[in-house]
Amino acid sequence: MKQPTERQLARLDLASEMDLRYSYFSVNISLGMREFERESFPGTPALDFAFCVLAAVENVRRGNPGRISFTENDLLINLVPAATKVTVERSWDPTIATCSIDELVATSREFCRNVIDFTVQKYPDFQKNPFFARMKKMQAELSSD
Repeated sequence: MKQPTERQLARLDLASEMDLRYSYFSVNISLGMREFERESFPGTPALDFAFCVLAAVENVRRGNPGRISFTENDLLINLVPAATKVTVERSWDPTIATCSIDELVATSREFCRNVIDFTVQKYPDFQKNPFFARMKKMQAELSSD
């Protein structure tokens, strides 16, 4: 994880949602599914990516398409639900993947929990920021059926 500056750390509890999503915590994210190889995306803003995952998967859970975007480039992951399955389409590769909506929800929930927990473990003051509560609420809503 890219370390925030001293100035950013001093304002962690007061930082805006946009600053937290885009400027504070960049990580190397690795994604993969049965149908395609694991890929790494270095320098991905962790909280923004987790936020996009939560929002996209909630849309899928409600029967609507979801989209996960990468802040630092124009890559997109489209999630298209059909009955109990979801098709995963990546803008940079024609190979598609499928999984159950339940599997997508469970994996996404775990991924986002890990991002949030890791951030809190390294930077406890993040818990004082209203964006932390918003992400925890989104995560809890994804957990409820």
